[in-house]
Amino acid sequence: MERLLIKNIRYLYCMDEEDTFLENADIYIEGNVIKKIGTKLDVPADGVKVIDGTGKLALPGFINTHHHFYQNITRNIPIMQKGNLLGWLLYSYGAWENMEEEDVKAAARLATAELLMTGCTTSMDFMYFFPHGKHDLMDAEFEAVKELGLRFHGFRGCMPVMEGNLPAEMKERLGIDAGSLVESYDDILDSCDRTFQKYHDDSRFSMSRVGVGPTTVVFENPEFMKELKKMADNRGGLCHTHLHPRPDEIKKCGELYNCRPHQWLEEIGWIDKNVSFAHISRHNAEELDIVARNGASVTQSPSCHMRLGYPIAPA
Repeated sequence: MERLLIKNIRYLYCMDEEDTFLENADIYIEGNVIKKIGTKLDVPADGVKVIDGTGKLALPGFINTHHHFYQNITRNIPIMQKGNLLGWLLYSYGAWENMEEEDVKAAARLATAELLMTGCTTSMDFMYFFPHGKHDLMDAEFEAVKELGLRFHGFRGCMPVMEGNLPAEMKERLGIDAGSLVESYDDILDSCDRTFQKYHDDSRFSMSRVGVGPTTVVFENPEFMKELKKMADNRGGLCHTHLHPRPDEIKKCGELYNCRPHQWLEEIGWIDKNVSFAHISRHNAEELDIVARNGASVTQSPSCHMRLGYPIAPA
């Protein structure tokens, strides 16, 4: 078992419930466990690797709660960096249509390196695009992340339906049949279950866990939403989806159920402590109350929101 002592840290901020802040402190670690924090620690005399923390600031590893690793492969295409969300997605789906395992692996290695180099030691990734029946693309991502040593929550997302009017737009402007880019409900459930079986480890020091969820709320099929949630609960995993909510989501939910998205999700049992929602840029006070009283979590992405012109998230 490796033993490590980080000595003489100028400032140590623990980010614990007591808001502990120490100066000129030490950290002693055995294996994966921080055993002691303080000054002039009593540690074994031999077999301890020592790191000099003089003049340094020590923080717990950062946690990234929403990412799309595979999208790194198209960050530099100008037409995809202009316009609103649905405009960006239109060209993005066209570009990602021919994505292969080697692309996913390269993008995951880049994303993991970026995160580690900025102090992030735990990350989720929400991969939801599996075109032309390539249901196993996410395997390449798990392999790449494992090589680099990031603690990983891999969310096997899905896209059984496409956002807004994108199917018609793709056909008209790009000549692409959106039907070849979405997955069937059965394929999604089979692939999510297989991903749990292959990669989910719920032990204390796990480096690999699995979550599930659709990229956009599937109002058309409440039974599918319930099946995903049931699978995650049974496997000890988490659920996640994007929920701003967009104007087209509000309109669709109102037409189908005469309520807003958060109310509907609460009614079908899709909001609890194991669920998180990305972006939250248009949540109103009542919707925030629904999230809070059910113990769910929200994530925001400030740089993404600025890029797409979203309102400031009411976090």
